[in-house]
Amino acid sequence: MLHKKRAGERWKNLLYLLPFLMMITVFILIPVMEIFYGSLFAIKLNGTRQYVGLKNYAAAVSGSGFWQIGKNTLVWTAATVLLKNILGLLLALLMGQKFKGNKGFQIVSLLPWATPWMISSILFKWFFDGLYGYLNSFLYTTGIIARPIDWLGSQGFALWGVIIANVWTAIPFCGFIYLSVLSSIPRSLYEAAEMDGAEPLQKFRHITCPLLMPTVQLVGVLTTIWGINSFDMIYTMTDGGPSNASETLTTYIYRLGFRLNNTGQSYALSVLVFIAMTALVLLYIKMGRSNEEHG
Repeated sequence: MLHKKRAGERWKNLLYLLPFLMMITVFILIPVMEIFYGSLFAIKLNGTRQYVGLKNYAAAVSGSGFWQIGKNTLVWTAATVLLKNILGLLLALLMGQKFKGNKGFQIVSLLPWATPWMISSILFKWFFDGLYGYLNSFLYTTGIIARPIDWLGSQGFALWGVIIANVWTAIPFCGFIYLSVLSSIPRSLYEAAEMDGAEPLQKFRHITCPLLMPTVQLVGVLTTIWGINSFDMIYTMTDGGPSNASETLTTYIYRLGFRLNNTGQSYALSVLVFIAMTALVLLYIKMGRSNEEHG
C-alpha cells in the first residue's frame, strides 16, 4: 500500500513538471535538433534542402576572415570575462568597507546593470562617436588631440570600444555576487588571523580567496557563456566593422544566416559554437571538482 502511494506521488510530481518539460522541448530541444539537422543541408531561399553532409562545416571554417573572427571572439571573451571578474571583485571589496555614504554608493554602482543593454550600447556609441562624441569633445577641449578620432571606425580600437561598454554594464552584477559571498565569511576568521599577526594580503590569500573560489568559478562560467553569446552591443555599436575588426562568431552567424542567406553554414557554425561552449562548461566543472578534492 505504501509502495503504491509513493508511486502515485511520483506520477503526480511528474505531472507538475509536465508544463515545464513541454516548454523545454518546444523552445530549446526542438530548435537545437533542427540546427544540428539543418547543418547537414544546403538550404535555399524557397526552403528546399539538398543534403551536403559536412561540407557546411568545412565551408564555414574556411570562409573569408573566419580565423580573424575566431581570434576576435577569443580576445572578446577572455577580456570581458577577466575584466568583469577582476573589476567586480574590486568593487565588492570597496562596497564591503565601512564608510559614510556606502549605501548610496552601492545604489549608484547598480545603475550600469539596471540600464537596458541596448540603451547602454547607444550611449557608448555616442560617447565614442568620431564627430560629436563626448570622448573626442573632452580630448579636443583639453588639447590632447588636434582633430577628432573615429574610435569605432578604427580597426585597432573598435573591438576594445565594445569590450569597454560590455564590461561597464556587467561589473555591478559580478560585484554584488562577490559582495554577498564576502559578507557571509565569518568575521571571526579574520580576527583569529589578525591575532596570529597576519597582514591584509595574507588574510585575502588564505581566507578570502579559498572561500571565494567556488563563486569565482560560477561567475566565470556565466560570464564566459554571456561573452560568447554576446550580440546586441556589437551589432548596435559597430555591426562587426570596420572590415571584421569587431566581428565575433555570434555576429558572423547572424550575417551568414540573415544577410548572406547561407542558412546551412550558419547552422554549422552555431553547432561548432555550441560544442565549444559545452566543452568550456565541462572544463569549469572539472576544475571546480578538482579544487574541492584538493581543498
